Amino acid sequence: ADVADIPVESDEGTCTVFDVRAVEKHGLDRDLVPDDAYLVNDPDPRAEARPFYLPTALLASGIALVFYFVYLGNRRMKEDAAAIAASRDDLDYQLRHDTLTGLPNRLALAEKGAAGPDGARALVSLDLDGFADLNDSYGHDVGDLAIRQVASRMSERLAVPALASSAPSNGTAASMPFIARSGGDEFALVFGHPLEPGSSELEILRELIGEPIEADGFKLSLTASMGVVNRAPGMTFEEMVQYADLAIADAKAETGRTTAAFFDDDMRRRLEERISITTCLKRAIDHDGFTMVYQPQVETATRRLVGVEALVRLVGGEYGPGQFIPVAESAGLVVEIGRIVTRKVADDLAAWIAAGREPVPVSINFSAAQLKDAGYLDFLSSLLEERGIDSRLIKIEITESLMLENEVAGSVLCDRIHADGMRLALDDFGTGYSSLARMAQLPMDDVKLDKSLTDEFLIEGSEGFVDDITHLVHGLGKTIVVEGVETEDQYRLCLRLGCDEIQGYYFSRPVAPAELAAFAAALAPAGSAPVAEPDPAPDLDPGPVTDVTNDQQTESDQSPYSA
Repeated sequence: ADVADIPVESDEGTCTVFDVRAVEKHGLDRDLVPDDAYLVNDPDPRAEARPFYLPTALLASGIALVFYFVYLGNRRMKEDAAAIAASRDDLDYQLRHDTLTGLPNRLALAEKGAAGPDGARALVSLDLDGFADLNDSYGHDVGDLAIRQVASRMSERLAVPALASSAPSNGTAASMPFIARSGGDEFALVFGHPLEPGSSELEILRELIGEPIEADGFKLSLTASMGVVNRAPGMTFEEMVQYADLAIADAKAETGRTTAAFFDDDMRRRLEERISITTCLKRAIDHDGFTMVYQPQVETATRRLVGVEALVRLVGGEYGPGQFIPVAESAGLVVEIGRIVTRKVADDLAAWIAAGREPVPVSINFSAAQLKDAGYLDFLSSLLEERGIDSRLIKIEITESLMLENEVAGSVLCDRIHADGMRLALDDFGTGYSSLARMAQLPMDDVKLDKSLTDEFLIEGSEGFVDDITHLVHGLGKTIVVEGVETEDQYRLCLRLGCDEIQGYYFSRPVAPAELAAFAAALAPAGSAPVAEPDPAPDLDPGPVTDVTNDQQTESDQSPYSA
C-alpha cells in the first residue's frame, strides 16, 4: 500500500512529575502531591514505588480472599466428610443391630461366626416357648416388652467380666459371649469356649428366663428351649446354626421348663436322613417316583367296599410315609406332591371306569400346608372334567387343625368342595384338636374316628365312648368311619354299635389299584343283607403292594398328610 493511504494513529498519555527538591525549596506539603505522580530527586526509595501501592494492596487482598475461601472449603469438606462418616457408621449400626433390643442381629451374628473358630467355639440358640400365644393373648406391646427384658438380662448377667474371669469346668479359658437377636423370639449366644450340660452360662440362662416378666401390673412366666452346639473340627458356623436349630426341636419335647439339648451324633444322623429324604422327594417329583395304594373302606353292616382312601408311596419303598411325609411338609413340597397324587387318583378312577368296573368314592387328604395352593380345586375340577369323572366320586379329607390355622380359607375351601359336588370328611377326630361344638359347626359329611381312639376305647367294656360318639355323629346327620380296625373283636363292636364304615387292617392293608377288583369281589356282593355275626375277613395277598407299603399300619396312613 502507499504509505499515504495508511492512517496515522497516535497514543497520548498524561503524567505528572514533581522534583522533590523544588517541592521542599518552596515548602510545599508532600501530601499534596498526587498519588500517581512521579517524584524525581527523592531520597526516599518508596516514592518510586508509591504508584504500585494500590494495585499491590488489591492483589494481596485478592490472594487473601482466595486462601480464605480455600480454608472455608476445606473446613466444609472436613465437616461433610465427618457427617458422611457418622451417617455411614449409623447406617452400619442399624444394618447390624436389632432396633427393639439394640443387640446385634442375624447379619452381625453371621459375620461373627465367619471370623473363625477361635471366636465361635460354642453356639447356644434360644427360642422362647409359646411366644405367638403370648402376643395373641396380651398384645404385641407386651411381647416386645418381654423380648427387651430377656435381652437386657442376658446382656447384664452374661456379658460381664466376672463371668469371663471364671474358667469353665473343662479348664478352657472363658470369654464373654456375643449375644444376638436372631429372630422374632430367638436369640443366639456365641462363646469362645465349649459348653457342658452343667456350665454356669446355661444355669444363668435358665435363671433369667425363669424370672417373671412384669407388664402393666401383672407378671408373666416364660420358658425357653435351647439348642447347644460345640464346634467340632471342620464344622462351619452355618452348620452350627443348623445343628442348634435341630437340637431345639429335641429341647421342645420336654415342655414346662427351660431345657437345653446338646447336638449329638444321633441328631446328625437324623439331619442327614432328612437331607437324603428331601433329595429323594425332589427326584421323585421330577421323575414320576410316586405310586398310589388305596386303603379300603368297608360298610360295617353289609361288608361291601364303599370307598377307598388314597395313600402315596415312594416307588421302591426307600422311605416309608412316616418318614417322607413330615419332611415333605417341612421342605415345602406338599403342594407339588398333592397335585401329583390328585392326578394319579384321577387317572386310576378313569382306568377303573374304562375297564367297566363299578367305581367307589376315593378320599384324598388335604393338609393345612396345601391351603397356599389357591388353584387346587380348579385343578381338581379340570381333571375330573377331562376324564369324565363324576365329582361325587371324590371325597376330600381335612383335619380340624386346618380350620384352626386359617378359619377363613378353610371355610372357603369347604364351601367350594360342596359347591363342586364333592364330599367332605373330618379326619383324625379325637387327636387333641377336636371339640364336639366345633365338629357340629363344620360342614362335614363324614367323621373319621382316629386310630388312637380305636385302640383305646374299642374294647369290650370300654366301648361306651365310641357308642356316645357314634350317636352324636348320627344325631348331626353325619356318617362315622372307624379307622384302625385290626381285629375281629373290634369289628364285632363296630357292628354292634352301629358304626357306618370301617377302615383298617382287619379287612386289608392298602392295596395297589389293580388289586381292588379282587378285594371287592372277595367281600359280600352288592345288595347283600346285613350280617348278624361277622365272617372272617378275606385273606388277600396284596401282591406287589408289599414293595411299597410298610408291614405295620403307620400313623401317616391316618394323617392329613397322607396325600
